[in-house]
Amino acid sequence: MARRSGVSRLAFVKTIEVQHVPDEELVSQLAAGRQEALDLLQERYASVLMSLASRQLDRPSAEEIVQDVFLTVWQHAQSFDPRRGTFRPWMFQIARRRIINELRRRRSRPQLRGGPRGRLSRRPGRRCA
Repeated sequence: MARRSGVSRLAFVKTIEVQHVPDEELVSQLAAGRQEALDLLQERYASVLMSLASRQLDRPSAEEIVQDVFLTVWQHAQSFDPRRGTFRPWMFQIARRRIINELRRRRSRPQLRGGPRGRLSRRPGRRCA
């Protein structure tokens, strides 16, 4: 059996330790300016958020929502209060609101399609002003 070098073993142990850091501690570190904490939160939650957003939206919009959620987490980390609840529901609430806002935005604006001459028109059967 090959023997692990001290460096790779240390990296392995550090990876395990990082995985055990609670989300709330990572948000606290993020609020204190340690941006690498956001990387760990993204590793933990990006795929789950992408799955959630993809159920309601197309892939590009879902990716944009996920990025927006992590941007919001980064910008508002100092407002997270662990006494009011854990990080995961707080983050999912941000995602839920972003998805709902995007769906509302789509409903409130007319859907435009390219016409036969490259013009944009409203839904078939409706005349453009």
